[in-house]
Amino acid sequence: MADGCHYDRWIFYCPYSPTSDVSFDLFSELSRCSDPIPPTFLRSTYGDQISKLSDSILIKILSYLPLTDVIATATLSKRWRFLWKLVPNLVFTRPDHYSESKASAFVSFMDKALLLHDCSPINKFSVGFDFIPKFGSAVDSWLQIATGKNVKKINLDFHQAWGGIFSYTLPQHLYASSSLVKLTLRACTINRARGFLGLR
Repeated sequence: MADGCHYDRWIFYCPYSPTSDVSFDLFSELSRCSDPIPPTFLRSTYGDQISKLSDSILIKILSYLPLTDVIATATLSKRWRFLWKLVPNLVFTRPDHYSESKASAFVSFMDKALLLHDCSPINKFSVGFDFIPKFGSAVDSWLQIATGKNVKKINLDFHQAWGGIFSYTLPQHLYASSSLVKLTLRACTINRARGFLGLR
């Protein structure tokens, strides 16, 4: 890249110190639970032309990517350091963790990413991972943050983990969201006696 960043087997090297930037701390957290792959459109042999685009265009491009890959772009150069915080689509997907410790690392990464994210309203919040009951309170807090930012679309795609059959119970505050227009659920329990304010 033009600023000297490069990657080898998905390990990033940057010519400036990341120690004072929370985005890099978050990237370190990400490396514990995933193998972020830089988007293919950044692998250019003709130089870093894409960084010359406006913030609005770059954010539009990044909005189509999983957030793990979006956050990885923060290591490419100073130009990209904070763009991930403004992406309106938050798509977190970890199809197979293999172990509870990996799933826990993913949950920790999610906690930090949502606290640092600045965009409001959120157009789409989507998360898919191996769910077990001990992660329920974390998911509650994620949804609280999303609804607080007037999220429009929510997708909860929870996988059955390690031979167990678990279901996530939707929190009460989600039913009162007036901004929600689309809700997609897997392995979730809803209160059929209540309606969703935004989906009426």
